Amino acid sequence: MRAARQALLPADRAARSARIAERLFALPEMQEAERVLFYASLAEEVDTWPLLRAWLKRGRLPFLPGVERRGGPLRAAPVRDLVADLKPGAFGILQPDPSRTGAVEWRTIQVAVLPGLAFDLRGCRLGRGAGYYDRSLPALVAAARRIGLAFECQVVERLPAEPHDVPVDRVVTEDRIITPRRPGGV
Repeated sequence: MRAARQALLPADRAARSARIAERLFALPEMQEAERVLFYASLAEEVDTWPLLRAWLKRGRLPFLPGVERRGGPLRAAPVRDLVADLKPGAFGILQPDPSRTGAVEWRTIQVAVLPGLAFDLRGCRLGRGAGYYDRSLPALVAAARRIGLAFECQVVERLPAEPHDVPVDRVVTEDRIITPRRPGGV
């Protein structure tokens, strides 16, 4: 999956990311939500920086996750300034600077937009293996939506799943929106 994602040329990745952003913002849950947790994308991921700028332009504050301590849950914090409010955190990922932003409880988040190395048609997500999202997502209320962003090359038929893995409600790619069906569980 890493190789497939890294094989995308920067211009192609940008075009695909733009199509993903259009599909994401067209979702009813995104149009209705005020409190959306995004993520600060890395170079090979679906580019969330245009999403964050667009969300701010709509007059809404994006929330971003941050690692407070290794092995713990993620901290969710509002971001007003995409430069001043962020600093490099664990794994070199930009995250809210605790000295500039206050944390909110995960139960107040309406939509969590999630990264992943791979997603399957059941909504299972393969992350980077540290489990930060799997430790944090259970704190969302039942009505909150979990939406994975991925390039089409990151979607597979079936991924292995553990009992602690938290599935997504939708996967948005440049080609489609996948709404998993989970009869009988994951």
